[in-house]
Amino acid sequence: MSYHRLAFIRAFVLLNFLAITLFAIPLSAQDLGLYLESFDHAYSETAPVKRIVLDDMEGDGYEAGKHSFTHNRWELGAKYKQWKAAYLIRYDYYLNYSEDAAELIYADKNDIAIEKDRQYQVWLEAIHARTTGLKLGYEWQANSNFSAALDVSFLQAKSYIDGELGGDFAVLQDDYSGQVSLDYVHDKDRLLKRVVDRSVGYGFATDLRFNWQVDEDWALDFEAIDLFSTLYIDDAPYTQAQATSNRVNFDPDGKIDVKPALTGRIGYRNHRLVFPRQLRLAGEYSMNSEWRFSGQLYRYDDLNFPSLGFTKALSSTLDVESQFEFVSKAVTLRLAGDTWDVQITSDEIKLDEAKTFGLAFSYLYLL
Repeated sequence: MSYHRLAFIRAFVLLNFLAITLFAIPLSAQDLGLYLESFDHAYSETAPVKRIVLDDMEGDGYEAGKHSFTHNRWELGAKYKQWKAAYLIRYDYYLNYSEDAAELIYADKNDIAIEKDRQYQVWLEAIHARTTGLKLGYEWQANSNFSAALDVSFLQAKSYIDGELGGDFAVLQDDYSGQVSLDYVHDKDRLLKRVVDRSVGYGFATDLRFNWQVDEDWALDFEAIDLFSTLYIDDAPYTQAQATSNRVNFDPDGKIDVKPALTGRIGYRNHRLVFPRQLRLAGEYSMNSEWRFSGQLYRYDDLNFPSLGFTKALSSTLDVESQFEFVSKAVTLRLAGDTWDVQITSDEIKLDEAKTFGLAFSYLYLL
Protein backbone atom coordinates (compact mmCIF):
# COMPACT_ATOMS: atom_id res chain seq x y z
CA MET A 1 0.00 0.00 0.00
CA SER A 2 1.39 3.42 -0.96
CA TYR A 3 2.42 5.99 1.63
CA HIS A 4 -0.15 8.58 0.45
CA ARG A 5 -3.03 6.07 0.53
CA LEU A 6 -2.00 4.83 3.99
CA ALA A 7 -1.78 8.44 5.28
CA PHE A 8 -5.24 9.18 3.91
CA ILE A 9 -6.76 6.07 5.54
CA ARG A 10 -5.23 7.01 8.89
CA ALA A 11 -6.55 10.57 8.62
CA PHE A 12 -9.96 9.27 7.53
CA VAL A 13 -10.17 6.93 10.55
CA LEU A 14 -9.08 9.76 12.87
CA LEU A 15 -11.73 12.06 11.42
CA ASN A 16 -14.43 9.42 11.97
CA PHE A 17 -13.24 8.90 15.55
CA LEU A 18 -13.38 12.63 16.25
CA ALA A 19 -16.84 12.94 14.71
CA ILE A 20 -18.21 9.97 16.70
CA THR A 21 -16.64 11.23 19.91
CA LEU A 22 -17.93 14.73 19.30
CA PHE A 23 -21.55 13.73 18.85
CA ALA A 24 -21.62 10.91 21.40
CA ILE A 25 -21.28 13.26 24.39
CA PRO A 26 -24.45 14.58 26.08
CA LEU A 27 -26.02 17.36 24.02
CA SER A 28 -28.51 20.10 24.75
CA ALA A 29 -31.18 21.03 22.22
CA GLN A 30 -29.51 24.39 21.58
CA ASP A 31 -26.08 22.87 20.91
CA LEU A 32 -26.78 20.46 18.05
CA GLY A 33 -28.03 21.11 14.53
CA LEU A 34 -28.18 19.25 11.23
CA TYR A 35 -27.37 21.15 8.06
CA LEU A 36 -27.58 20.83 4.30
CA GLU A 37 -25.54 23.08 2.04
CA SER A 38 -25.18 23.32 -1.74
CA PHE A 39 -23.08 25.67 -3.85
CA ASP A 40 -22.88 25.58 -7.67
CA HIS A 41 -21.13 28.23 -9.75
CA ALA A 42 -20.08 28.17 -13.41
CA TYR A 43 -18.46 30.76 -15.66
CA SER A 44 -17.38 30.79 -19.30
CA GLU A 45 -15.94 33.48 -21.54
CA THR A 46 -16.51 31.53 -24.75
CA ALA A 47 -20.06 30.19 -24.86
CA PRO A 48 -23.08 29.67 -22.58
CA VAL A 49 -22.48 27.24 -19.72
CA LYS A 50 -25.19 24.87 -20.95
CA ARG A 51 -23.56 24.66 -24.38
CA ILE A 52 -20.17 23.76 -22.92
CA VAL A 53 -21.33 21.38 -20.18
CA LEU A 54 -24.31 19.65 -21.82
CA ASP A 55 -24.15 20.30 -25.57
CA ASP A 56 -20.43 19.70 -26.20
CA MET A 57 -20.03 23.20 -27.75
CA GLU A 58 -22.71 22.58 -30.39
CA GLY A 59 -24.97 25.55 -31.19
CA ASP A 60 -24.98 29.04 -32.65
CA GLY A 61 -22.89 31.82 -31.21
CA TYR A 62 -19.27 32.03 -30.19
CA GLU A 63 -17.13 34.68 -28.50
CA ALA A 64 -13.37 34.74 -28.09
CA GLY A 65 -12.32 33.74 -24.60
CA LYS A 66 -9.66 31.97 -22.57
CA HIS A 67 -11.33 30.65 -19.41
CA SER A 68 -14.16 28.39 -18.31
CA PHE A 69 -14.72 26.80 -14.91
CA THR A 70 -17.28 25.30 -12.59
CA HIS A 71 -17.07 24.64 -8.85
CA ASN A 72 -19.81 22.60 -7.21
CA ARG A 73 -20.09 21.15 -3.73
CA TRP A 74 -22.79 19.53 -1.61
CA GLU A 75 -22.55 18.97 2.16
CA LEU A 76 -24.74 17.06 4.60
CA GLY A 77 -23.63 17.16 8.21
CA ALA A 78 -24.07 18.20 11.79
CA LYS A 79 -22.91 21.12 13.93
CA TYR A 80 -22.22 21.03 17.64
CA LYS A 81 -21.19 24.29 19.31
CA GLN A 82 -18.05 25.39 17.41
CA TRP A 83 -17.57 22.03 15.65
CA LYS A 84 -19.02 20.56 12.47
CA ALA A 85 -18.64 17.31 10.56
CA ALA A 86 -20.13 16.54 7.15
CA TYR A 87 -20.21 14.20 4.18
CA LEU A 88 -18.99 16.06 1.09
CA ILE A 89 -19.45 15.68 -2.68
CA ARG A 90 -17.50 17.92 -5.09
CA TYR A 91 -17.29 18.47 -8.82
CA ASP A 92 -14.57 20.75 -10.21
CA TYR A 93 -13.72 21.51 -13.84
CA TYR A 94 -11.28 24.22 -14.93
CA LEU A 95 -10.28 25.01 -18.53
CA ASN A 96 -7.64 27.55 -19.49
CA TYR A 97 -7.08 27.82 -23.25
CA SER A 98 -5.97 29.98 -26.14
CA GLU A 99 -8.59 31.80 -28.22
CA ASP A 100 -7.43 29.85 -31.28
CA ALA A 101 -8.07 26.56 -29.47
CA ALA A 102 -11.62 27.61 -28.55
CA GLU A 103 -12.28 28.75 -32.12
CA LEU A 104 -11.07 25.45 -33.61
CA ILE A 105 -13.11 23.36 -31.16
CA TYR A 106 -16.23 25.40 -31.90
CA ALA A 107 -15.67 25.07 -35.66
CA ASP A 108 -15.16 21.31 -35.39
CA LYS A 109 -18.27 20.70 -33.26
CA ASN A 110 -20.46 22.79 -35.57
CA ASP A 111 -19.03 21.74 -38.96
CA ILE A 112 -17.75 25.22 -39.78
CA ALA A 113 -14.91 25.74 -42.25
CA ILE A 114 -11.82 27.22 -40.61
CA GLU A 115 -9.99 30.25 -41.92
CA LYS A 116 -7.08 29.59 -44.32
CA ASP A 117 -3.77 31.43 -44.77
CA ARG A 118 -3.46 31.67 -41.02
CA GLN A 119 -1.22 30.51 -38.18
CA TYR A 120 -3.07 28.95 -35.22
CA GLN A 121 -1.63 28.91 -31.69
CA VAL A 122 -3.22 26.09 -29.71
CA TRP A 123 -2.97 25.69 -25.95
CA LEU A 124 -5.30 24.11 -23.41
CA GLU A 125 -4.93 23.29 -19.70
CA ALA A 126 -7.55 21.15 -17.97
CA ILE A 127 -8.18 20.20 -14.34
CA HIS A 128 -11.14 17.94 -13.66
CA ALA A 129 -12.09 15.97 -10.55
CA ARG A 130 -15.13 14.28 -9.05
CA THR A 131 -14.47 13.78 -5.35
CA THR A 132 -16.24 12.59 -2.20
CA GLY A 133 -15.12 12.66 1.40
CA LEU A 134 -15.57 13.94 4.93
CA LYS A 135 -15.16 17.48 6.23
CA LEU A 136 -14.31 18.53 9.77
CA GLY A 137 -14.54 22.18 10.82
CA TYR A 138 -14.00 24.37 13.86
CA GLU A 139 -15.04 28.00 14.45
CA TRP A 140 -13.11 30.10 16.93
CA GLN A 141 -14.92 33.07 18.49
CA ALA A 142 -12.19 35.41 19.72
CA ASN A 143 -14.67 38.00 21.00
CA SER A 144 -18.02 39.48 20.06
CA ASN A 145 -16.45 41.23 17.03
CA PHE A 146 -14.08 38.67 15.53
CA SER A 147 -14.37 35.01 14.55
CA ALA A 148 -12.36 32.58 12.45
CA ALA A 149 -13.18 29.16 11.03
CA LEU A 150 -11.07 26.35 9.57
CA ASP A 151 -12.44 23.41 7.56
CA VAL A 152 -10.39 20.40 6.48
CA SER A 153 -11.77 18.00 3.88
CA PHE A 154 -10.40 14.49 3.32
CA LEU A 155 -11.15 13.57 -0.30
CA GLN A 156 -11.24 10.57 -2.59
CA ALA A 157 -11.24 10.92 -6.39
CA LYS A 158 -12.13 8.17 -8.86
CA SER A 159 -12.64 10.46 -11.86
CA TYR A 160 -9.94 12.98 -12.81
CA ILE A 161 -8.04 14.71 -15.61
CA ASP A 162 -4.99 16.93 -15.19
CA GLY A 163 -2.75 18.03 -18.02
CA GLU A 164 -2.21 20.27 -21.01
CA LEU A 165 -2.08 20.36 -24.79
CA GLY A 166 -0.06 22.82 -26.84
CA GLY A 167 1.32 23.49 -30.29
CA ASP A 168 0.87 25.50 -33.46
CA PHE A 169 0.11 24.89 -37.09
CA ALA A 170 -0.33 26.82 -40.31
CA VAL A 171 -3.30 26.47 -42.65
CA LEU A 172 -2.69 27.47 -46.26
CA GLN A 173 -4.99 27.23 -49.28
CA ASP A 174 -4.08 23.64 -50.06
CA ASP A 175 -1.71 22.59 -47.33
CA TYR A 176 -1.46 22.19 -43.59
CA SER A 177 1.54 21.75 -41.31
CA GLY A 178 2.17 21.76 -37.61
CA GLN A 179 2.62 19.79 -34.43
CA VAL A 180 0.63 19.42 -31.22
CA SER A 181 1.92 17.90 -27.96
CA LEU A 182 -0.21 16.38 -25.22
CA ASP A 183 0.67 15.36 -21.65
CA TYR A 184 -2.04 14.42 -19.16
CA VAL A 185 -3.08 11.95 -16.46
CA HIS A 186 -6.58 10.51 -16.54
CA ASP A 187 -8.86 7.87 -15.08
CA LYS A 188 -9.96 6.93 -18.61
CA ASP A 189 -8.00 7.27 -21.86
CA ARG A 190 -10.31 9.36 -24.03
CA LEU A 191 -7.69 9.89 -26.78
CA LEU A 192 -6.32 6.43 -27.57
CA LYS A 193 -9.33 4.54 -26.16
CA ARG A 194 -7.03 2.10 -24.38
CA VAL A 195 -8.11 0.08 -21.36
CA VAL A 196 -6.25 1.22 -18.24
CA ASP A 197 -6.11 0.19 -14.60
CA ARG A 198 -7.95 2.99 -12.86
CA SER A 199 -6.17 4.47 -9.85
CA VAL A 200 -7.95 6.25 -7.00
CA GLY A 201 -6.68 9.60 -5.75
CA TYR A 202 -6.61 10.56 -2.07
CA GLY A 203 -5.99 13.98 -0.62
CA PHE A 204 -7.17 17.00 1.31
CA ALA A 205 -8.41 20.57 0.96
CA THR A 206 -8.47 23.35 3.54
CA ASP A 207 -10.87 26.31 3.77
CA LEU A 208 -10.37 29.37 5.96
CA ARG A 209 -12.80 32.15 6.93
CA PHE A 210 -12.62 35.36 8.97
CA ASN A 211 -15.38 37.70 10.09
CA TRP A 212 -14.58 41.06 11.68
CA GLN A 213 -17.19 43.51 12.92
CA VAL A 214 -14.98 46.60 12.77
CA ASP A 215 -17.54 48.83 14.48
CA GLU A 216 -21.31 49.17 14.59
CA ASP A 217 -21.39 50.25 10.91
CA TRP A 218 -18.56 48.37 9.16
CA ALA A 219 -17.92 44.61 8.78
CA LEU A 220 -15.34 42.62 6.83
CA ASP A 221 -15.46 38.99 5.63
CA PHE A 222 -12.67 36.93 4.12
CA GLU A 223 -12.93 33.39 2.75
CA ALA A 224 -10.33 31.13 1.14
CA ILE A 225 -11.55 27.95 -0.56
CA ASP A 226 -8.88 25.34 -1.31
CA LEU A 227 -6.26 27.54 0.31
CA PHE A 228 -4.10 24.42 0.43
CA SER A 229 -5.14 21.31 -1.49
CA THR A 230 -3.61 18.22 -3.05
CA LEU A 231 -4.89 14.97 -4.48
CA TYR A 232 -2.23 12.25 -4.50
CA ILE A 233 -2.75 9.73 -7.31
CA ASP A 234 -0.35 6.78 -7.25
CA ASP A 235 0.16 4.90 -10.52
CA ALA A 236 -2.13 7.26 -12.42
CA PRO A 237 -2.55 6.36 -16.12
CA TYR A 238 -0.92 8.98 -18.34
CA THR A 239 -0.55 9.75 -22.01
CA GLN A 240 2.25 11.73 -23.63
CA ALA A 241 1.84 12.19 -27.36
CA GLN A 242 2.82 14.31 -30.33
CA ALA A 243 0.59 14.60 -33.39
CA THR A 244 2.25 15.70 -36.63
CA SER A 245 0.01 15.96 -39.67
CA ASN A 246 1.53 14.41 -42.77
CA ARG A 247 -1.55 13.27 -44.70
CA VAL A 248 -3.92 16.18 -45.33
CA ASN A 249 -6.61 17.17 -47.78
CA PHE A 250 -9.54 19.57 -47.89
CA ASP A 251 -13.16 18.58 -48.49
CA PRO A 252 -15.45 20.60 -50.82
CA ASP A 253 -16.64 22.72 -47.89
CA GLY A 254 -13.11 23.83 -47.05
CA LYS A 255 -12.74 21.69 -43.94
CA ILE A 256 -9.47 19.90 -43.28
CA ASP A 257 -9.35 16.11 -43.31
CA VAL A 258 -6.34 15.32 -41.16
CA LYS A 259 -4.77 11.90 -40.64
CA PRO A 260 -2.00 12.72 -38.18
CA ALA A 261 1.07 10.70 -37.41
CA LEU A 262 0.83 10.03 -33.68
CA THR A 263 3.89 9.22 -31.58
CA GLY A 264 4.45 9.16 -27.84
CA ARG A 265 4.27 6.93 -24.82
CA ILE A 266 1.74 5.69 -22.30
CA GLY A 267 2.12 4.30 -18.82
CA TYR A 268 1.59 4.97 -15.12
CA ARG A 269 3.16 7.52 -12.80
CA ASN A 270 2.60 9.21 -9.44
CA HIS A 271 0.81 12.53 -9.74
CA ARG A 272 -0.31 15.50 -7.60
CA LEU A 273 -3.48 17.38 -8.58
CA VAL A 274 -3.99 20.82 -7.01
CA PHE A 275 -7.34 22.65 -7.11
CA PRO A 276 -7.43 26.29 -8.25
CA ARG A 277 -7.50 28.57 -5.22
CA GLN A 278 -10.60 30.70 -4.55
CA LEU A 279 -10.54 33.90 -2.48
CA ARG A 280 -13.36 36.22 -1.47
CA LEU A 281 -13.03 39.55 0.35
CA ALA A 282 -16.22 41.45 1.19
CA GLY A 283 -16.95 44.65 3.09
CA GLU A 284 -20.35 45.84 4.29
CA TYR A 285 -21.54 49.21 5.55
CA SER A 286 -24.80 49.61 7.49
CA MET A 287 -26.42 52.86 6.43
CA ASN A 288 -29.28 52.38 8.90
CA SER A 289 -31.23 49.56 10.52
CA GLU A 290 -32.80 48.54 7.18
CA TRP A 291 -30.25 49.18 4.42
CA ARG A 292 -26.69 47.88 4.03
CA PHE A 293 -24.22 48.54 1.18
CA SER A 294 -21.57 45.94 0.24
CA GLY A 295 -18.56 45.50 -2.03
CA GLN A 296 -16.87 42.23 -2.87
CA LEU A 297 -13.89 40.86 -4.77
CA TYR A 298 -14.02 37.17 -5.73
CA ARG A 299 -10.89 35.61 -7.20
CA TYR A 300 -10.77 32.19 -8.90
CA ASP A 301 -7.18 31.19 -9.68
CA ASP A 302 -5.92 34.40 -11.39
CA LEU A 303 -9.37 35.69 -12.48
CA ASN A 304 -10.89 38.63 -10.55
CA PHE A 305 -14.63 39.35 -10.23
CA PRO A 306 -15.52 42.60 -8.38
CA SER A 307 -19.13 43.32 -7.42
CA LEU A 308 -21.33 45.81 -5.53
CA GLY A 309 -24.65 45.18 -3.80
CA PHE A 310 -27.39 46.29 -1.44
CA THR A 311 -29.18 44.41 1.34
CA LYS A 312 -32.66 45.30 2.65
CA ALA A 313 -33.89 43.98 5.99
CA LEU A 314 -37.53 43.03 5.41
CA SER A 315 -37.90 42.00 9.04
CA SER A 316 -35.75 41.03 12.00
CA THR A 317 -35.34 37.54 10.53
CA LEU A 318 -35.46 38.10 6.76
CA ASP A 319 -33.03 39.88 4.40
CA VAL A 320 -33.13 40.34 0.63
CA GLU A 321 -29.90 41.14 -1.22
CA SER A 322 -28.93 42.06 -4.77
CA GLN A 323 -25.41 42.16 -6.25
CA PHE A 324 -23.99 43.14 -9.63
CA GLU A 325 -20.70 41.63 -10.84
CA PHE A 326 -18.83 43.89 -13.28
CA VAL A 327 -16.75 41.37 -15.29
CA SER A 328 -19.46 38.85 -16.16
CA LYS A 329 -22.33 41.38 -15.88
CA ALA A 330 -24.14 38.84 -13.69
CA VAL A 331 -26.79 39.68 -11.10
CA THR A 332 -27.20 37.78 -7.82
CA LEU A 333 -30.49 37.70 -5.91
CA ARG A 334 -30.45 36.31 -2.37
CA LEU A 335 -32.96 35.67 0.42
CA ALA A 336 -31.67 34.86 3.89
CA GLY A 337 -33.42 33.91 7.11
CA ASP A 338 -32.13 32.86 10.52
CA THR A 339 -31.51 29.23 9.56
CA TRP A 340 -31.73 29.22 5.76
CA ASP A 341 -30.26 30.97 2.74
CA VAL A 342 -30.96 30.73 -1.01
CA GLN A 343 -29.43 32.64 -3.94
CA ILE A 344 -29.31 32.54 -7.73
CA THR A 345 -26.80 34.18 -10.08
CA SER A 346 -27.07 34.73 -13.84
CA ASP A 347 -26.04 37.16 -16.56
CA GLU A 348 -29.09 36.31 -18.71
CA ILE A 349 -32.84 36.07 -18.21
CA LYS A 350 -32.87 32.86 -20.26
CA LEU A 351 -30.73 30.48 -18.22
CA ASP A 352 -29.73 28.36 -21.24
CA GLU A 353 -27.99 31.46 -22.64
CA ALA A 354 -26.15 32.33 -19.43
CA LYS A 355 -22.35 32.37 -19.48
CA THR A 356 -22.37 32.84 -15.69
CA PHE A 357 -24.74 30.80 -13.57
CA GLY A 358 -24.86 30.00 -9.89
CA LEU A 359 -27.30 28.42 -7.47
CA ALA A 360 -26.74 28.05 -3.74
CA PHE A 361 -28.77 27.22 -0.68
CA SER A 362 -28.26 26.19 2.92
CA TYR A 363 -30.54 25.03 5.72
CA LEU A 364 -29.81 24.43 9.41
CA TYR A 365 -32.22 22.38 11.51
CA LEU A 366 -31.73 22.93 15.23
CA LEU A 367 -32.56 19.91 17.38
